[in-house]
Amino acid sequence: MECTYLFKMSRLLGRFKPGGLIMMLLFAWQVGFAQSVTVTGTVTDETGFGLPGATVLIQGTSNGTVTEVDGTYSLSAQKGQTLQFSYTGYQTQSVVVGDNTVINISMSPDVSLLDEIVVTGYSSEKKADIIGSVSVISTEDMKTTPAANLTSQLQGRAGGVVVSGSGEPGSSSKVRIRGFTSFGSSSPLYVIDGVPTGDASKVNPQDIESIQVLKDATSASIYGARAAQGVIIITTKQGKAGTLRLSYDGYVGTQTFPYNRAPDLLNTADYVKYLQKNNGTDFTHPVFGNLANPVIPDYIVVSNGFKGGVKAGDPRANPDLYSIENYRDIYQIMALSDGTDWFREATQSGFMQSHQVTASGGTDKAVYSLGFNYFDQEGTLKYSGYKRYAVRANTSFSPKKYLRLGENVQVLYESFAAGGTGNRTEGSAFAQMFRMVPYIPVYDINGGWGGNGVGESGNGSNPLANVYRQKDNLSYNYKIFGNVFAEVTPVKNLTLRTSYGIDYGNNNYKNYTWQTYERSENVGLTQLGQGSTYNLFWTWTNTATYELPLGDHNVKILAGTEAIKGFGDGITVSSNTFDFEDPEFVTLNTDQAVNDVSSPLFRQTLASVFGKIDYSYQGKYLFNATVRRDGSSKFGSDNRYGVFPAFGVGWRISQEGFMDNVSFIDDLKLRGGWGQLGSERVVDANNQYSIFFFNVGATNYDINRQQTGTAQGYAAQRAGSSATKWETSETTNIGFDASLFNYKVDFSFNWFNNDTKDLLVQRVRNGLEPLTIQPYINIGKMRNRGFDFNATYHGGGKSEFKWDATLTFTHYKNTVIDIDGNPETFFSSGTSRFGNAFRTQAGHPISSFVGFEIDGFFETQADLEALDQPNAVIGSWRFKDQNGDGVINDDDRTFIGSPHPDFVAGLNLGAHYRNWDLNSFFVWNYGNELYNYTKNFYEMRYFVGGVGRRVLEDGWEPGKSDAALPKLAPGTESGYTELIRNSSMDYYVESGSYFRAKTVQLGYTLPQNVVDRMQLGSIRLYVQAQNLFTITPYTGVEPDITINGTDTSNDLRMGYDETSYPQSKQFLFGLNVSF
Repeated sequence: MECTYLFKMSRLLGRFKPGGLIMMLLFAWQVGFAQSVTVTGTVTDETGFGLPGATVLIQGTSNGTVTEVDGTYSLSAQKGQTLQFSYTGYQTQSVVVGDNTVINISMSPDVSLLDEIVVTGYSSEKKADIIGSVSVISTEDMKTTPAANLTSQLQGRAGGVVVSGSGEPGSSSKVRIRGFTSFGSSSPLYVIDGVPTGDASKVNPQDIESIQVLKDATSASIYGARAAQGVIIITTKQGKAGTLRLSYDGYVGTQTFPYNRAPDLLNTADYVKYLQKNNGTDFTHPVFGNLANPVIPDYIVVSNGFKGGVKAGDPRANPDLYSIENYRDIYQIMALSDGTDWFREATQSGFMQSHQVTASGGTDKAVYSLGFNYFDQEGTLKYSGYKRYAVRANTSFSPKKYLRLGENVQVLYESFAAGGTGNRTEGSAFAQMFRMVPYIPVYDINGGWGGNGVGESGNGSNPLANVYRQKDNLSYNYKIFGNVFAEVTPVKNLTLRTSYGIDYGNNNYKNYTWQTYERSENVGLTQLGQGSTYNLFWTWTNTATYELPLGDHNVKILAGTEAIKGFGDGITVSSNTFDFEDPEFVTLNTDQAVNDVSSPLFRQTLASVFGKIDYSYQGKYLFNATVRRDGSSKFGSDNRYGVFPAFGVGWRISQEGFMDNVSFIDDLKLRGGWGQLGSERVVDANNQYSIFFFNVGATNYDINRQQTGTAQGYAAQRAGSSATKWETSETTNIGFDASLFNYKVDFSFNWFNNDTKDLLVQRVRNGLEPLTIQPYINIGKMRNRGFDFNATYHGGGKSEFKWDATLTFTHYKNTVIDIDGNPETFFSSGTSRFGNAFRTQAGHPISSFVGFEIDGFFETQADLEALDQPNAVIGSWRFKDQNGDGVINDDDRTFIGSPHPDFVAGLNLGAHYRNWDLNSFFVWNYGNELYNYTKNFYEMRYFVGGVGRRVLEDGWEPGKSDAALPKLAPGTESGYTELIRNSSMDYYVESGSYFRAKTVQLGYTLPQNVVDRMQLGSIRLYVQAQNLFTITPYTGVEPDITINGTDTSNDLRMGYDETSYPQSKQFLFGLNVSF
């Protein structure tokens, strides 16, 4: 009766808001159990440790509960009913309710249940039967690394996965699986509840139930043309039958800028010493006067008639003269700063918070899981920040035994406060912290912005003024992601499924660039950029799965079709001739003219058929084969379709009789596989077409061949190529999985080789061709080879104390095999101020560093005469003569470093004692180099601005054996020659190795008797520190930029530090409550 009643109530699910649903289910609970007794107890493992999340179900009904963090439970039942206790990896036990209302259960391991079910491509399978390379990431461990985006939580959690992050609020981290398979982006494919996407931010991390990483062709080829970079499969939380379960998970805290990582820059007094040494004492500085006898002024005055320093009492420092009339006729007075710390002035301690409410429950006919999340993070850069609201609803209905219907939907709104970061460019707020001189104050004496309008102060800009002026810049996104599905089982062992998914995103932004008055290079007119774009992808997937058990033989066949269509549009507009600054009136219709308008229209489709067969004999001899055929609208008719096959074999050697006496091995599986994967994401949707546009007055054609008459016509905008085809990756994987010592140790090892051919790059324009966008063409081959492993120890300790540990390890070696058949052909990228610092060439890793090697100093005149190096003087660096011709030129540039690490590792340690728990997580990145271009700002001093202390104290001098930098001297005597200041060299290349305490969390769960008196299920409190310490030889602010770069569309400039938004230290207080 009560089951029927609850089912009737569940039919009203679609008519009520979550609050109404909660009240309805609570009422049903009271009615159904009015005559029941309360049964309590604890469910423990074989060592006596409480098992959280164990299911306690009244047999024959849908009523039940799950155990709390300490293994305790409380459930209403009637005498004579049977309680069924179950937990993954343990034998199910049943107990009849009698007079004793306290029932404690000790669970025993069940080998048959240790084969957990893992979601793979379009299906699920037992972990013991998986042949491909699949990493299952613990979502419980991930919870201890709070972040706005899933990608930031993946770092160090799985072997074969390399992640580099950013401290910018709401930002995604860069994820690469087993190296790099493309000259363009090598980001993996994400599949969320069966719907593919390239954007992991479509899911709220706190809604995730399970994550699997498919790393080789045997596991991932079912996704064919989109799987060459690996696949990450995400399943969100699903409802379970039972009474309403309501929980709250939240935290609040603060984060701080890593000031201990900021560079040591000179204060004002030392800056004057630097000026004397760099310019000579004959030089007169506008602020400090003649450097032979410099004067430290009290004020800096900037006016039409005067720019310089003055002492107190000088009439020119009279505040009454202060005037900023329309920011043109300026009279500004600034009190000289003893040394402005621009890093501290433009940064802050930011507040952050997250609040998650989850409700789930249902009957054997209908289950639901609802979630709401609010996330808010202030950046450590002032005025930057991120907010997100996310709502998720997953439901499933089974009106018939053979039919299941359901949906998984997430709706998300997020906003970014721009904060003027200009991330990783010399114009960013972080770059300006290097580029501003120390004697300029943040504010002038009347509260306006201090600036470098005085001479000899460089062209940097006040970083706090920059971010303040951009505080109203805002971008915000609306995202809808999910699917509806239906499953039918018409006959035994046959399942038919159809799913229709959508991936919708709408981006809006409005950016102001305001007039300035305090700079040496001012913005004269206000500018506005505004836009709104959208994209929508729909995915229709149909699969048929048939399992055929035949005694010792078991066969599973999967066949399916998939159609994906994507389209998008919008408008972006910019205008830059506003003569006023009121944001209420700075709109596109108040400007004199709109300068630039664009509409990013695109259309693309993908049609696929696929199939897979899994076979096992006696559960120990395993085989599978997969094939997928994809057709993409991105390619011409001759190359539109690609076929991607794969197969794998496995041998559970532990099932053989000769292994019976090997007691410490519980399970051992050898496996290997080969296959092909594809990629088409680099190619533009219109790559095959040549596109022309009508440009009035600019495109004219001679119509009589006498050059006496012309007519307006069409000009080429982009060139197309119908010959372009898929990138294809061929992978081989050999590995083994082992469970040892009574299943207390799990170990998985993989060796892999991945060769990618027909690599896509944008064609270089022929000098005779029109100035058009060039198409992508196939031109190269690249290899990634290495190994990775995951090792877990669990069940350590006895009785009240228990501990566990997980270690992940990744090693890969990337090598470019061929580019266009010519070993001398390469792709190069430069820095902001000098070119060819990064090179991708056959025989070397992608994005290698190139430049001159420093070979000591020119110590004597004889040294100068022995080597022809442009501009060389005694005290300047001597570059290595690579070819021995006695002349330093471009032929002496060589490979000087690589951003690729020797290995990446993650270590998670957990301990539990009574009601206390401690979790710590460490990441280790070793063996890579980083290109620290920030030293160009404050040591090479391309710009006048902040100066590093080493320039003043560690420059070359006669007899100084430990000099670190060239001689500091005026004019032609300076060791900082034009060649040195404008060349890529190994001076910029540093070790990027680091070891970081990513997370340390201490938690306490309140005793159950205390919680019971509060009429709650459980309460856990915790404190946490994130990025607590970092050990690294790197001198830049942030070492975690291994695979980051300034180019978002390709991986040809990685490990490049032109400033970045560093990761912050975070201190949090959290609360977990179940009701």
